[in-house]
Amino acid sequence: MSGSMTVMQYASKLAELSRFVQEFVSFERLRLRRFEEGLTFYIRNQLVGQTILTYQELYEQAAEVERVKAELRALNLINRKWKLAEQEALSDSVNQKKSTLALPNSHPAGSTEPCGKCEGLKHTTPQCQV
Repeated sequence: MSGSMTVMQYASKLAELSRFVQEFVSFERLRLRRFEEGLTFYIRNQLVGQTILTYQELYEQAAEVERVKAELRALNLINRKWKLAEQEALSDSVNQKKSTLALPNSHPAGSTEPCGKCEGLKHTTPQCQV
């Protein structure tokens, strides 16, 4: 199966081509095997160990695997967007806290960091009495 073809497109193409070569798909088992060989590795891997006796069963199972894979891909994309939004919100929150820590005239001149010992804003670490 071409990497860009869906299971439905592949099945349709196989049916179309099989009209020209009857012996190619004359037996159900051979047709099933040929279809399976043409599926992408991911789909074949998901079908391993399943007892599939007919071409129709194989087609339906392969289409279901493809549908679930697409659904997982969509969920993955949504999860990545949520994580990115959470990171941006956290970053905004940290930036907002930093801006409230650096209040004008409440910290010694030239110092923008809170005291390293007590985190006070009105003095620096060397001046700390804690």
